[in-house]
Amino acid sequence: MSETVKQFSIPSATSYNSKSRYVIPAEVLEAYPGLSSPRDSEEYAWEVLRAQGELGFSAVEKDGKLGYHTYTTLLSTYAPVNADYIVSGGCRIPLPKRAEYNLISFDEEGGLDLHRFGNFSARKEDISAVCLHWGGLNPLHCYRCFASDSRKVSSHFLIGLVNGEPTVYQVLDIKHKAWHGGKVNDFTVGVDICQSPVIDWLSHYESAGYEVETIDNDTGRGGKQLLSLDPRIAEAAEAFVGDLLRALGLEETSPVDHKVYRGEELKAFTVFGHHHANARKYDVAVWWLDIFPEDARV
Repeated sequence: MSETVKQFSIPSATSYNSKSRYVIPAEVLEAYPGLSSPRDSEEYAWEVLRAQGELGFSAVEKDGKLGYHTYTTLLSTYAPVNADYIVSGGCRIPLPKRAEYNLISFDEEGGLDLHRFGNFSARKEDISAVCLHWGGLNPLHCYRCFASDSRKVSSHFLIGLVNGEPTVYQVLDIKHKAWHGGKVNDFTVGVDICQSPVIDWLSHYESAGYEVETIDNDTGRGGKQLLSLDPRIAEAAEAFVGDLLRALGLEETSPVDHKVYRGEELKAFTVFGHHHANARKYDVAVWWLDIFPEDARV
């Protein structure tokens, strides 16, 4: 067998492809008409193999299987979109273009992709809420912390400043269960606010042009003094979470306090902080009203 198809096995490829549920857009079918064949057919597998070759996949990646990497590469090559979007089950859900934040998905040029590290699993419940954390010093630092085979943690979205611009990265398809919040993982989307609240980082953020200061923390969660959240990040997080909830068909309901909620009590909310689910965490407690101001709640 030639070098280019040494990973290709008809029985393995047809078995794998028969379970695929990806929606193939017309633009991709125009380039690869064989993808309109039955998914468990040899014609389909050979067409996937042809696509992988023409898309520049390495020898070990050419297996004739329409997996996640192959599918998203086909989309970004033949069916790019001009609007912002999030990805769920490989399908793109449009979001409105916002002045408050830039949105970059993992399947776009410049995107950050956690899929190959494997720190996620299958969901057992439908998504019914968003769980917020703080993670990393900035989005790229947070991504590097997650992008490891040794760290068994992940999230779906990272929000922070990139070159002074408020930016949201989708790093994991929301169909997957990210490992971010313990028992709440099955029914939540994980969102990390990528700025540290620890006051030791004040000089770092001031020198980097962040608008932060030391503030008293009266939430009862975390240290007595913490860093404020840069208002550009707070505005981006509020706007994005609202857009995300609407895309998921959820109305915003969030706690007004900082206590820990258990079981069904927690499921009364569609957005909450990790500190609302775990007594050992303080995460975004001190920033909660910056992101979800009381006068903006319905």
